[in-house]
Amino acid sequence: MTRLAEPKRLVRAEGEPGAAATNPDRGRGSRRRGVLTIVGAFVICPCHLPVTLTVLGLALGGTAAGVFLRSHLLLAGTVITVTWAALTWRGWWLMRRGGSCPVPGADRRPWWRLPS
Repeated sequence: MTRLAEPKRLVRAEGEPGAAATNPDRGRGSRRRGVLTIVGAFVICPCHLPVTLTVLGLALGGTAAGVFLRSHLLLAGTVITVTWAALTWRGWWLMRRGGSCPVPGADRRPWWRLPS
């Protein structure tokens, strides 16, 4: 029985040299997600904490979650602030992770890894 030849990979794995050069759309989507994440973080910014807690209190009024929120305002404020900081960091990380200009020759394999 004969073995079929393995198909050539068209897209390189993330860690291989030249991966950024073969995937030009990687930076655009990452930057867009970063901006959307920062916009979402702006909504729950700690400077809006009184408004955020009021809206949450009105939305959850009459429920067990509303009672919990009302009796643990400091905990709710801490959770919102930590979530805001994490989302802001994640948004900046996504925007900076965007693709850079490809380096000429980065998609070539080294001479010792050329197929026989």
